[in-house]
Amino acid sequence: MLLKFTLITILTYNVFASNELESLHGINGGNRVTLCMDPGIEKYECEGVIWQRNWVLVKGSCVADKALYPVIVLRTSSAACDSIVTDIDVSGSRRVRARFMHPSYPATDIALLYLDRPYDVPEPLRNDSSAILYKLEPWLTDTSVFPNYPQDTAQCSSKNSVPYKSLHNKEESNFA
Repeated sequence: MLLKFTLITILTYNVFASNELESLHGINGGNRVTLCMDPGIEKYECEGVIWQRNWVLVKGSCVADKALYPVIVLRTSSAACDSIVTDIDVSGSRRVRARFMHPSYPATDIALLYLDRPYDVPEPLRNDSSAILYKLEPWLTDTSVFPNYPQDTAQCSSKNSVPYKSLHNKEESNFA
């Protein structure tokens, strides 16, 4: 009985995280990325979204027990991971430099990945994205969570923490 409850809870959190991330794909889906990972035995892939120029949000369960290298991030809605060789530079790809799990993981199945190079400015988010952003805002703006990572000052919050613009100042938000 306890095992059944645990499995249902995990599945519910995973579906919830997937739906939340989908709301961040942007108006035209241009913020969607695919992570191509090779943990040594078989290729593994999952989807995420560009959060800010150097940052990607993914399901925490996708990256929790995976090696950070080699992970290639492609800005695409359809994965092309089968054709990627991880030791070459794939056009438009990025590599993951750091992973930050949400402090409530696995209850909050979200992680932030810091990339080696920025993407172009993310496209505006859909208005239904606000639920996940309000839920994650305290974590995303807490300067102590990401103490030693370089910041993209054009995208940083006033706290100079994670490159993020608070929803409390609507003029600075990247909503459509």
